[in-house]
This record gives sequence, C-alpha cells and structure tokens, in this order.
Amino acid sequence: MSRGPGTLQQYLFQAMRHSGKPLTFAEILETAYPPEPHEYQPVLWELRSLRRALYAMVKDDGVIRTGAGGPADPYRYCINPIIEAVIRAQEQRVT
Repeated sequence: MSRGPGTLQQYLFQAMRHSGKPLTFAEILETAYPPEPHEYQPVLWELRSLRRALYAMVKDDGVIRTGAGGPADPYRYCINPIIEAVIRAQEQRVT
C-alpha cells in the first residue's frame, strides 16, 4: 500500500516546481548539492536513490520526460501540466 510520495520525490518535485523550466539530471544535482561552500560530492547510493525517485515519478505520470537521452539531447524533466494546474487551483482556494 502506498503512503504517498517519499521524501526524495517531494524534494525533486519542489526543485522542479521552483525552477519553472525543464531540468536535466545534472541540473537537479546542482540544486541538490550546490558546489559551495563545502564541495560535497554525492556518493553512488545517493545518486541511485535520486534516479530511482525520479524514475518512479515519470512512471506514475507526475513528471514528464522529454529529450532523446543522449549527450546532445539529454532527458529533461518537468512537472505534468495537469498536476501543476491542480496544485495552483488548490493554492488559490486556500488563499
């Protein structure tokens, strides 16, 4: 039984929502692990966890993946416009 999106999925969703444009996985990593001030490099299990969370979001149609996936045209990820419209409608109802 699913209990909703996990912590990493929530983080990825917020990162994509605040960017306002489709992001590559490298851009998502820059958001998650900024180069300053400590120069921390994520370990392999962290990268694998982020990729799995992102893949699950694409599989569940919460995120749309565009691009061919090659070096010249990497995958770019953005929130499904239908989900974005629902979130905005809920925000307008609350405020």
